[in-house]
Amino acid sequence: MQASWADAVLSRAHARGVVARIASALGHRLSVRASPSGWTVSRAGSAPAVCRTARELAHVLRPEVEVLQERDGADGLLQRMLTEGEHRPVTVTRGDVPAGMVRAAPDDRARPVRPEEVIPSVLHACLLEVAGIAAPRLQLSDDEGCWILDPSSHSGG
Repeated sequence: MQASWADAVLSRAHARGVVARIASALGHRLSVRASPSGWTVSRAGSAPAVCRTARELAHVLRPEVEVLQERDGADGLLQRMLTEGEHRPVTVTRGDVPAGMVRAAPDDRARPVRPEEVIPSVLHACLLEVAGIAAPRLQLSDDEGCWILDPSSHSGG
């Protein structure tokens, strides 16, 4: 299976741990552990699921996400992803994004995504994709200006 642009971002060692922490914060019945090959998701009363790609992880997390979306809405879900778990901001730098996937933004119409929001925003986009909802374009703001995470510039592999 060819890797997606989201896999390219989320597969980095630092990102795996961040995603596991965020995902674990989605529900008390859920435990997510990062491993070199992906994530292992454990749910009370179920056999553990091994997820190798961001899309597989999103499928497994979808039931928990739907409950939270009904309660908090999509914006509340992203906020929860950013703040819950260890109750501190997720720190991500542009260096966590694979080379070739970041390009200068031609304008500032997209919602800016701060560096600490990159990984949660990519995971959120995966969850929206699995749910059949178009994800917003992700724009990163840093000291060098505005940048866009550009899925089309990464072919996977």
